[in-house]
Amino acid sequence: MAYNLALFLHIVSALALGGANAIVIASVIQARRARTIPQLRLWLGLMRSSGRIPQFAGLLLIASGLYLAITAWGWQTAWIDVALVAVLAMAIIPARVLVPRLKAIGEGMFEAAGEVIPDSLYQRVTNAGLWTGILLNNALFLGIVFLMTVKPDLIGSLATIIVAALAGVILAAIWKPVAQPAGAHHTQTPAQRGA
Repeated sequence: MAYNLALFLHIVSALALGGANAIVIASVIQARRARTIPQLRLWLGLMRSSGRIPQFAGLLLIASGLYLAITAWGWQTAWIDVALVAVLAMAIIPARVLVPRLKAIGEGMFEAAGEVIPDSLYQRVTNAGLWTGILLNNALFLGIVFLMTVKPDLIGSLATIIVAALAGVILAAIWKPVAQPAGAHHTQTPAQRGA
């Protein structure tokens, strides 16, 4: 019974983390398309609305995973060890890459006068490091889900995470969501900006 409960919590926490990741991607895509400060606040507010769900889901994922590893699988199982390292990487990326950039965007919105998005703030919103960090984190998440499902050996587990990480970085380089052209928010009329 305890194993089944832990497995259920493990799956639910993975679903919650995946949902939170989807909200982050959608918010950043729409923030890049924002034409005014209120629009930018709206989309970044959506990201903040997920609150502590990612942290709570991540902790629950790790706790239930540790329980399952200790009671059923053991630490000699390669895919579990690799998945744990990948989960730790998923905790580091937001702290070191995403949070500082999002904080800088928030400060830029606070400092902006009026509704026009200044070029300096626009550059923070479209920052390549922010977009790469988000897609890398999501790619690692999918790699972990693959490990949980397929349960490959050590070579297969390492290859999965390496391929997932490379896919996230490459996708970030080739897929750049349509962004408002630099300076366009200066040349539009108020009616166009509100459209």
